Amino acid sequence: MQFDLAHIFNAFALMSPWEITAALFGVAYVILAAKESLWAWFFGFFSTLIYTVLFWEGALVSSSFLNFYYMIMAGYGYYSWRKGTEEKTLSITQYSLLKNLSIIGVGLILSLIIGYLSTTYSNAKMAYMDAFVMIFSVIATWMLTQKILENWLYWLLIDSVAIVLYWNSGYLATVILFVLYIILGMYGYFTWRKEFHPINLKPYALLENEEVEAFSLLKQQGHCNINYLLQTNKKKYLVRKFKHKSDRKKEFHIQNLAHKKGVAAKALLLDEKNHLMICNYINGKHLQKLDQQTLKKLAQLLQKLHGIKFQQQANNFKSSFKYKDKKVQEAFNVIDTFKPEYVLGHNDLHPKNILFGKKIQFIDWEYAGKTDRYFDLASIIIEFKLNKKDEQTFLRSYFSKNETINSKKLEAFKTIYKTLWTVWFGKLERGQIATVSHKKS
Repeated sequence: MQFDLAHIFNAFALMSPWEITAALFGVAYVILAAKESLWAWFFGFFSTLIYTVLFWEGALVSSSFLNFYYMIMAGYGYYSWRKGTEEKTLSITQYSLLKNLSIIGVGLILSLIIGYLSTTYSNAKMAYMDAFVMIFSVIATWMLTQKILENWLYWLLIDSVAIVLYWNSGYLATVILFVLYIILGMYGYFTWRKEFHPINLKPYALLENEEVEAFSLLKQQGHCNINYLLQTNKKKYLVRKFKHKSDRKKEFHIQNLAHKKGVAAKALLLDEKNHLMICNYINGKHLQKLDQQTLKKLAQLLQKLHGIKFQQQANNFKSSFKYKDKKVQEAFNVIDTFKPEYVLGHNDLHPKNILFGKKIQFIDWEYAGKTDRYFDLASIIIEFKLNKKDEQTFLRSYFSKNETINSKKLEAFKTIYKTLWTVWFGKLERGQIATVSHKKS
């Protein structure tokens, strides 16, 4: 078909208002998807809804069903982008070369099968090209709902093939629309590429015999680290990119001591130069309210932690306060009247640092060290807002029958804990917590 400008203008003039609306909604969908806006799926849904009806009325049954699929995926895409999964928030990620080659291989085989069937049992024109566009459109749409970076590259290829298909079929207005889609697809790819900063994991011997399948930002984030879920062809890992300075060698050592006692995940690799740590990944969830049985299990786990032998100068937290108000000073005075009960403490036991699953595990060990055991006890009671009954259940499960609970000391440490984290968060907001410098990859 020759390029005829008058013919193209005539094709646009013959477009119905509904067809124009669907096309404009489709353009808005691509632009908003590139910006990772949830509104993309709203425009995508109504664009494909209109096309589903138009193609059905025009007896283009396969195109109608394909757009019906797009419509369903628009609903799923909205849900996927908004909710993510239980483990991770939906951030831009990337498939490995092997996975992309596998997807392309399967897509080509399916395209050949459908193209052959269409050629054999119908009068379809350019059946193989049509099948290619359909199969890879289905694949690329799924990848977009999962925020896979390469989806844009797939669309660039699909739209290029579609232009040839529609040009030879006489759909000139559609050809112009798909040229616009290619431009927008390039915009989408480079926009997402700018947002996507993968950590270079290739140098690590730990992963040399494993293929990275996915690398995603976790939904639950702490104040001191950026946490990622790394999925390889063999297992899951937690990758922690440090935000704040602390003694990470000590943290690595303590976490592995805790792992040997079944209290924490094994820390596998520490790269101080690049400010990251890789650990085994733990399945579990964070809880805000604990039942009596869970409280007992948590107390028993804390016993295990506090039973680990660890040599270090003890931290009494006095140096953490430049100024001690009357309540804090009184609390320290009370604590000083009793013999210290130093143990290996976690020292940051808020709900986001405890995972509840088949077993309970503590995570994020940057503040762990030798402290009085009442500090960890006070932190759990405060963070989980335990009432008197639950507090007694927790304490009685922690202490042996021969031990007496020191209520005065506990109350004093509650004061210290609450005030300490108020001071810490104040420093964080004022930028007084030392941070690490990350180079962009």
